Amino acid sequence: MAREVLDVKKKPMSADQIWQQASELGLAEKVGSKGKTPARSIQAQLYMDIKESSDSEFVQLSKHPVLFGLKALQYAASEVEGASDDVKTDVDDAKPSRSASKSSWSERDLHPLLATYVRSDPHFRCYAKTIYHEVSSKKSKNSDKWTHPDMVGAYFPFNDYEESTIQLQDTLRVNPYRIFSFELKKSLSTGKLREYFFQAVSNSSWANEGYLVASSISNDSDFLEDLQRLSNAFGIGVIRLDIEYAAQSEILFQAQQRETLDWSTVDRLANINPDFRDFLTGVSNTAKIHVVSGSYDKVLEGSEYDAYLKKHGMVSE
Repeated sequence: MAREVLDVKKKPMSADQIWQQASELGLAEKVGSKGKTPARSIQAQLYMDIKESSDSEFVQLSKHPVLFGLKALQYAASEVEGASDDVKTDVDDAKPSRSASKSSWSERDLHPLLATYVRSDPHFRCYAKTIYHEVSSKKSKNSDKWTHPDMVGAYFPFNDYEESTIQLQDTLRVNPYRIFSFELKKSLSTGKLREYFFQAVSNSSWANEGYLVASSISNDSDFLEDLQRLSNAFGIGVIRLDIEYAAQSEILFQAQQRETLDWSTVDRLANINPDFRDFLTGVSNTAKIHVVSGSYDKVLEGSEYDAYLKKHGMVSE
């Protein structure tokens, strides 16, 4: 969609302008977005495509404001230099969407939304569970912030493999299961980046995949570059959680996949937290009987999802 818009307009454009023109040209239907901040998703996707793909069709022509173009086109310097006079972009810190404008809700209110997203997303398809640090043994109280993941999740292979295949995997001790760990924040921007990121490293690096999740993430290009550098260095992925439409949440940076768990950390968490022990027991029982077993966070569906957002003040009435 962005390529077609830039090809038609033949000039550098911000993510906001690309989305506006796509809507006017009837191209917005290509992505079927129902979210309230499609321009932010466009900017993040274009930025990642440019950074990660050596043969990207796109080029970032300026940082303040962030303007994109096509490599195949040539742009006059005046088009880029003068664009800042009439381009309105959100490049410093992500402005809260309508759903994120309320301050009454807490980080933990995001948990059912993440549980809903990861259950249906094709990358995860996992059953998620909140880990309540309040119930941990007293010996861990002084290090709650840097010990417990906010949520954990387990992927079970039963919908992807025949029973005979799963039995053979068990016999050959091939592990088709995946364990995920999530650290959740309301917002993520320059001021708290390193504190939040290394909290995620401390709390989630033990899993097959660990993620830092936020409902609002700065779109500043320097910030995203710093975030990607940290992700690459420490293997922690980043998810932008769309509050109003959980299914449209996105993995900004993929976590590094680890084939084995950090068993010493797993054992430590199991020793101090009953929620985590219950999670491990559920996964273990599921692997034995090949039927999902255990207690997991509720997935919100249809009108139930909308009602939850309104109840917690996460959207306007």
